[in-house]
Amino acid sequence: MRTSNAWKEAIDNGRLLVLSSFKKKHKRITTPLSEQRNRLVAILARDAFLPYAAPGSRSENLCKDIIRAGKQILTFGDAANQSLIAMGAKPIKVEDLKKQKES
Repeated sequence: MRTSNAWKEAIDNGRLLVLSSFKKKHKRITTPLSEQRNRLVAILARDAFLPYAAPGSRSENLCKDIIRAGKQILTFGDAANQSLIAMGAKPIKVEDLKKQKES
């Protein structure tokens, strides 16, 4: 992985941590690798916001895993997101998302 000088300085000063679940042999992102990356980021996050996930999609499956891990999923309270809400995602309004970001 190539890093900028600003990143190198921040890493050296203990202000930036770069994590990767990929091995050095992985030179290009693939669908399975992107799913692995997304799971890592989601598990490290306090909450996750997903504006929409189609029923039965990879995104919806990721949401199931995040909720099983005890994390909170936020999504728009729209009829299109009923499957996410039914599995435990918290429906929110745009105004709520702005407040969540500020906290």
